[in-house]
Amino acid sequence: MPADPVQIFKPEYLTAFITNPRHPLRLALQDNDCYRWRPRAPMRMYHCAGDQDVIIANSQVALATFQSLGATQVVLIDPNPATNHVGCAQPSLLDAKAWFDSLR
Repeated sequence: MPADPVQIFKPEYLTAFITNPRHPLRLALQDNDCYRWRPRAPMRMYHCAGDQDVIIANSQVALATFQSLGATQVVLIDPNPATNHVGCAQPSLLDAKAWFDSLR
C-alpha cells in the first residue's frame, strides 16, 4: 500500500467519490460509522498515541460524540503513549481483561 491511500484509486473514481455525495463508497463508509449512538453502560476505548496506522482522532471523535449524546461512563485510555499499532495491542488487551475481571 502506498503511504497515501488515495493513490490506490483511479483518478476518475476519486473524482466521482469527491463530487458525488451519494457515491456507493461514501454510503458504505457512512454505514460503517459506529459512534453515533449513546452508550448506556460503562465503556472503555483503548488507543496508543504512537499508533500511526489508526489515527487517535478516530477515538477522540467517537469519545466526543458519545459525550455530546449524554454518555457519562465512557473513557479513552492510552495504556502506552509511546508505542505503535502493534505494540499497543498487548497492554490494551491486558488492561481490558483486568477491567472486565473487576466487574465480576
